[in-house]
Amino acid sequence: MKFSNFLFVFIGSGAGGCLRYFISKVLVTSGSFPFATLLINILACLLAGLLLVRFETNFIHQPEYRLLLLIGFCGGFSTFSAFGLETFELIQKGNVMSALAYVGISVGAGLASVATAIKLNA
Repeated sequence: MKFSNFLFVFIGSGAGGCLRYFISKVLVTSGSFPFATLLINILACLLAGLLLVRFETNFIHQPEYRLLLLIGFCGGFSTFSAFGLETFELIQKGNVMSALAYVGISVGAGLASVATAIKLNA
């Protein structure tokens, strides 16, 4: 593993995180629905899909750009993009049941983990 690879991910995720913060401040939502997070997650998945096609068709040749943009930027912007890509890849490979299990376990275990952490710290 090269240090420069970590640097590309670091820079990309920092930029993605800053954009996420900016959008969440511009799109102030009421307590009734998290519109900003929903929009960020959708945009991150759209961007990740677009980038994945570019990388797989060799439109973008340098592996450093994949680290910077797909892993770093999209991951810093929203880890939901990785979740979307991985779920889509499972479906694309014909592993529909695995995809459904992944979605169900991720959402269920995520919510249960938040509830557990809150209870433990209450």
